[in-house]
Amino acid sequence: MELKSIFKSNSTLSFLGNLVISIAGMVNFMLIARLVSTDELGQYAIFLAASTFLEMIRLGLTHNGLIRFIATGTTEDKNQFIGTAYLMGLALAIFLALFFILVAKVGDLISLDFSAYQLFIFWYPLFSVATFPLKNALTLLQADLNFGRILVLKILNVLPLSIVLVVSIFYLHTISIDNVMLVMVLSSGLLSLVMIFLKLDGSNHWRSFKIFSYKKLVSFGKYNSLTLLGTNLLQSVDMFLIGLSPLGPVAVAIYSIPLKYVEIMQMPLRSLAAAAYPLMARFADQNDWTGFRKLLYSRSGFLLIGFAPICVLLIFLAPLFIRFIAGNSFYEANGDIASDLLILFAIVSLFMPLDKFTGAALDAMNRPRANTVKVFIMLGINVLIDVIALWSFNNLQLMALGSIVYTLVGGLIGYYYLKDKFNFSLKEFLTEGFLAINILVDKLRLSRK
Repeated sequence: MELKSIFKSNSTLSFLGNLVISIAGMVNFMLIARLVSTDELGQYAIFLAASTFLEMIRLGLTHNGLIRFIATGTTEDKNQFIGTAYLMGLALAIFLALFFILVAKVGDLISLDFSAYQLFIFWYPLFSVATFPLKNALTLLQADLNFGRILVLKILNVLPLSIVLVVSIFYLHTISIDNVMLVMVLSSGLLSLVMIFLKLDGSNHWRSFKIFSYKKLVSFGKYNSLTLLGTNLLQSVDMFLIGLSPLGPVAVAIYSIPLKYVEIMQMPLRSLAAAAYPLMARFADQNDWTGFRKLLYSRSGFLLIGFAPICVLLIFLAPLFIRFIAGNSFYEANGDIASDLLILFAIVSLFMPLDKFTGAALDAMNRPRANTVKVFIMLGINVLIDVIALWSFNNLQLMALGSIVYTLVGGLIGYYYLKDKFNFSLKEFLTEGFLAINILVDKLRLSRK
């Protein structure tokens, strides 16, 4: 009975939703890597990075604010915020679609070389509009804490592409990257139509739009939007710049393969940070800085210590892990560089908990501006190193080395902004981390009895 209640809890369902997306994304990427050319794989990686980055604009402007105001408002207020957020999101989706159609037309007229971005520029306008109702429905379901339905929708959204790719691997042995995109747009578009028909996307409240609600959403989301954009750019700017550099889309594909392992490690990091955030906010509100510090140290220390053996495996078995994702053909052509990148990304992963949790701590202390400054300092360092690495040395490994630098700097800046409440103690950080691991082990032992 206790096990059933655990799996029915919102936190578990939310984690399972993220897990499904991460695993499905990883598997689909592995299958695509075996079916298309390296150049096409690089274009696909750019599409994923660019579309995710643009989605951060919507999330920053409407997602968090909408969830907060729905949770705290009256029925009338809720309808106003839902209608306002819907029109804001729809207007943004249409604007971005028209913008990239214009970019494509202008590029054709003046013969600009968009080779690395041609997949994104052609398909994103369709993708932006077709997926908006589904994405807005997921936001509203999250506000209602309906994580079970969210999980079902996420599975239904990724399943068609997975089926098509499996059939292609075993029977067709090939697929064009445009057909991959067509399946993605059609599956998301059909689900969007279902959301509209069931009135789950918020479109039925568009007449409730109010200027007051618009101003509140924008006011709430301005710093949050900047932080989300900066954080996403930290993860995607590397691929954007590689696509613009002389190295081109093949280098994007090489760079994106080892990044998949970093994305997997980010999943428990995001989940633990999200769970710790309200607790840290409560400690900060009560001026309990001892409890705040212990929570910060225990969660981030737990992850750093837990990541250590995983990183050692990634470092010593890097070629094996690259073969696993990309296949033998890719490894024979690009394996040495990809393995070097995975080793460097494994080192980056060790510093990620310090950066992520200090950012969450600053937000919990109601210091969003400090967190935004931290993120954009990191972004500036990253872009500077990327430009030098790509245009002066044509070296992807130097770019990855820059990721170590800016991630470590992010953690240090975070603790700098926290020093008026407490000073960083490496001894206490490690002690609390090991204590958290011991508590988890004891709970697992008790659950077996």
